[in-house]
Amino acid sequence: MRDNLTPTPAGHPTDFPTLFLKARLAFDATVQDFLAGEWDESTRAIVQTMAAALRRAAGHAGWWETENVLRAIEGLLSLSPHDVLPIRRPVGDKILELLGSLNKVPSSRSA
Repeated sequence: MRDNLTPTPAGHPTDFPTLFLKARLAFDATVQDFLAGEWDESTRAIVQTMAAALRRAAGHAGWWETENVLRAIEGLLSLSPHDVLPIRRPVGDKILELLGSLNKVPSSRSA
């Protein structure tokens, strides 16, 4: 993701792209841990909250493509452990695919 090539959004610190990237990398690691574990409800809720926070930050920054990818991840994380149990593997694979796409998605300021 080329956040550092995007102008800093008004009202954000000048190092916002760097801070966002650090937060996103922490999110990536947390998601990896979650997917490797038992998909317990408390961890799922934390990871979903992290996705929502990053999605909102990307939206405020005008990074629409990043926001959309995070929205998709957030939606998959909204599935309860009971609902996801029969489809855990493909849901986990899709989450990993979306995480990987965050590295390829340039931040965008257009819709």
